[in-house]
Amino acid sequence: MQAVLSTPQARRMELLQAFARGRDYMMRSEKRPGHGPSAGNAGGKRPPKRRRRRAGFFYKLVTMLLLLIIWPLGLLLLWRRRLRWGALTKLLTSIVTLAASIILIVFALTVNTGNPAYTAAQDRINGYLDVAADWVVNAADVAADRAELVYEGAQDLGAALWEKAKPEIANTIDSGLILAHKARTQFESLTERFRSDEVAPDPSASSSPGVAAGSTPLSNTTATAAATPSATPRPTVEVYVNAGDASLPIYIPEDVPQADEGETIAAGMLMRSGALDAGALPTARPTPEPTPENTVFEVKPAAEAIVYYNEGSGKYYHMTTQCGSMKTADEHTLADTVSSIVQPCNVCNTPDKALLDEAYIVWTDENSTAHLSNGCADFAGAWNLMRAEDAIEADLEACAVCGADRYLAQIAAGNAPTVTAPAPTPEPTATPEPTSTPTPTPEPTPTPTPTPTPTPSPSPTPRIVTPATPLKAAGEATVYHTSSGKWYHMHTTCKNMTNAKPYTLAECVDGYKRCNTCAAPLPELVGEHCLWQDASGLCHTSDECEAFTGDYTLVLRDDALANGLTGCTACGADEYLIPDSIIHYAD
Repeated sequence: MQAVLSTPQARRMELLQAFARGRDYMMRSEKRPGHGPSAGNAGGKRPPKRRRRRAGFFYKLVTMLLLLIIWPLGLLLLWRRRLRWGALTKLLTSIVTLAASIILIVFALTVNTGNPAYTAAQDRINGYLDVAADWVVNAADVAADRAELVYEGAQDLGAALWEKAKPEIANTIDSGLILAHKARTQFESLTERFRSDEVAPDPSASSSPGVAAGSTPLSNTTATAAATPSATPRPTVEVYVNAGDASLPIYIPEDVPQADEGETIAAGMLMRSGALDAGALPTARPTPEPTPENTVFEVKPAAEAIVYYNEGSGKYYHMTTQCGSMKTADEHTLADTVSSIVQPCNVCNTPDKALLDEAYIVWTDENSTAHLSNGCADFAGAWNLMRAEDAIEADLEACAVCGADRYLAQIAAGNAPTVTAPAPTPEPTATPEPTSTPTPTPEPTPTPTPTPTPTPSPSPTPRIVTPATPLKAAGEATVYHTSSGKWYHMHTTCKNMTNAKPYTLAECVDGYKRCNTCAAPLPELVGEHCLWQDASGLCHTSDECEAFTGDYTLVLRDDALANGLTGCTACGADEYLIPDSIIHYAD
């Protein structure tokens, strides 16, 4: 069915057809919704858009309830576009309802309803929250422990990689040195070849500067013989030099000459066939320097160096007992580390075990002065060990008191010194008692009355004390926990705990954990003899003493004596705190 067009629409179509240049134009605009008179509106206007429904009272009520009960779900409903509140209003509503939701949750977990099922649910939820709180409190300690393990592992890995890489680096350096030596040798041979080509005379030339006419060139090594019928001349190499007006030949013997015939080239003298000035020849052979004597040096061995580590539990050996986080360590020698798995500590710069195999070492002090021993009179501060070759390369100052300067000088000169360990200090030999000579029996004389010798007073022995009042067993200490809880506490309301019942400490050590918040007694104290300290710091034999005040604290008898605590005289706890006494506990 063809649509009837109005006059403005017909003109528009004519313009479109003219623009299309005679091509067929399909009037698709009339088929689209909202266009043309067939769209349902005689005026050709678009129908109005459907507006969103505003949130009603029921939607707002549900949103507020969910914000109070299940806050994340209510937050989704609050920020939808259907609820047409301003952004500031929604933000304030979110903050206020979050605080109210938290208060309601805390109240629901702590209110006492008297319903066993509801109370059990409260205890379970509180137990889970306690676990989360303890995990958060201990997270820092766990992270520190893991970080320490990672650090130690990284140190071990770095040390292993370095040990693996050292031989590879050394081999690479050696290969580079070998290649450099070969390159230098090739370069020197090429240089010598070029030099020989440059100084070789031209055979066609009759003469050259510095060489007499008709003479033999330098490159010709043909030996000339002297025309003497008495002896066969020695083969020589003939060299010509300028000597004033004429060139004089110099004959260099190819074999070693005799003492009366001259010296070799290495000695700096040549023989020449011709008259020479007497002053041109050396008058005397140089006197060689005397070889220094091989002195015996007393060097303290590296095996006697003192290091510190704990056998069986330590991984590194140190220079001191307080290196890093180490509390105490046993004393060992560096030789003891060979049979152990411990490695040198990188923090305190402990000497390596490899120094035990070195022939020549030195002991350095805090002034970087080399000594033969750390017992030298001029030794200052802390010691360390170093290879003698390394000390020479580092140009360390050497001590002249103990002879370290002569020791290093002899090693630097290439003379291996004789090294001995210093002799240990001999223990004083006990002087033998002289054998008593029997004296002749004297004639009987009146025996005088012997003077009584004073008896030495015996050293005081510890006093054994048996107190009259026995101590209340530590396992009878009262603690509290709920039926579904996992921790025992000092108080019934610790961490908002409700419906907790009293138990003894001995009943809780197997299935429950100690609460750190309220400082509950340690499970290790069960079976120990403990005094009962009250809030004022006074010790008692039991928390049932009439003078006992406040909460109790279990204290071992030795700890109470070491801390200078006093005992109650009413219950007899003072008898347990007598200094220098041994307590005999009654069964």
